[in-house]
Amino acid sequence: MKKIVIIGAGEIGKQALAFLGAEFVAYFADNKKAGSTYCEKQVYPVEKAAEEKEQYVLLLAITKYRMELTKQLNELGVHDFYYFDDDIYFGNIFQGCNFPMTERASFYDCIKDVQPDTVCIYGDRRKIGSFVAEVMEIDHCVTESSEEGIGQLERLAKKYSYILINAENYTEELMEKLNTLKANVWFVVKYYSTNYYQKNRLGQYKGIHKGKRCFIIGNGPSLRMEDLDVLAKQREICFGLNLIHMAYPNTRWRPDYICVSDILTIKKNAEKIIKNNNCPLFIADSFLRLYGDELVDRRIMPFCKLYSDEIKQYEYGFSRDIEQGICNANSVAYYALQIAAYMGFEEIYLLGMDNGNWALHFDGEYLEEADVLRQNFDWTMESRIILQAFQKAEELSKEYGYKVYNATRGGYLEVHERVDFDKLFGV
Repeated sequence: MKKIVIIGAGEIGKQALAFLGAEFVAYFADNKKAGSTYCEKQVYPVEKAAEEKEQYVLLLAITKYRMELTKQLNELGVHDFYYFDDDIYFGNIFQGCNFPMTERASFYDCIKDVQPDTVCIYGDRRKIGSFVAEVMEIDHCVTESSEEGIGQLERLAKKYSYILINAENYTEELMEKLNTLKANVWFVVKYYSTNYYQKNRLGQYKGIHKGKRCFIIGNGPSLRMEDLDVLAKQREICFGLNLIHMAYPNTRWRPDYICVSDILTIKKNAEKIIKNNNCPLFIADSFLRLYGDELVDRRIMPFCKLYSDEIKQYEYGFSRDIEQGICNANSVAYYALQIAAYMGFEEIYLLGMDNGNWALHFDGEYLEEADVLRQNFDWTMESRIILQAFQKAEELSKEYGYKVYNATRGGYLEVHERVDFDKLFGV
């Protein structure tokens, strides 16, 4: 089996190390920390990782300088590497058989006693499957789109002891077939059973508010409780984000929808978010990896997060079909904006979207509660990334049939047309 070089000796790199298992990791590569040690692993320059690209599997575990490092690797002649994204921070690489969803097991612990020649991977459309195959040095990979389709599974089960399912779609027919196999069936990252997807009823929201307007409520320091009271009095349709329930003791306003995307926020606060909201909750599907169906009820609408490396059309995507996924831009408001457009809203107003120092919120205890502040986090970089994403949303607005207005009191999000919140209601 091949060892892995983790590019990025920071908090996400540390999470990647725990996810993989220290036994699988050769060393860290980092431009700034080369020459030191991190998590008992030596840290070398990124150039060394590039020189040894044939010997190791390279895993980019960083968000702060992700684009810059990708460019650097490309300039060093490295184009075949993988990303460690936040959806797998707290999950296991395999589910099924003897892998309970709620118990942590490293990649190494899962496969240390498995011989590669006894393993076959079914499905070749998701890159995580390629990562597993390369690390385990598995030569036996079959495509789910072949003429045989799922009919080849019985033949594979007779030849191999383990079948790793890396399918793009988990149909009822596929699940029924897998249940009849005598081989060990393991599901590769992001698998959820058909029951979960039956509960994911995103399609019912398509065009549901066609021609109407809504407000997306950010959690910035400019957010005023009296403004929320105005929205409640006017019965405006509103999206709340993440821990907006911390405002409830100070206002009679309640949102019509909640959107939550950050894995760390979900991990620490999912139960509080569910308890404090009676409306539909659009929650990133990493929620299912953490809790299975333990907390799922009819209000919860899990959605798939799409990242820039999965979107070929442009650097920041904008989803027209949220059933297929919602495009990431490091901002929960950007997810909510795509949901609002899918619902058919023609006017979308942003309130409390300061896009300044993201450590500041309407409640001084917000970050302590969210526990999402990472050491040495670059808020300027984060704001720039978000700004570029909202610029994409603005560019697509005419084509997609919506208009975004910024009703925030102050702030630094100067992409959309500014409007005076008070004048919207004649205050």
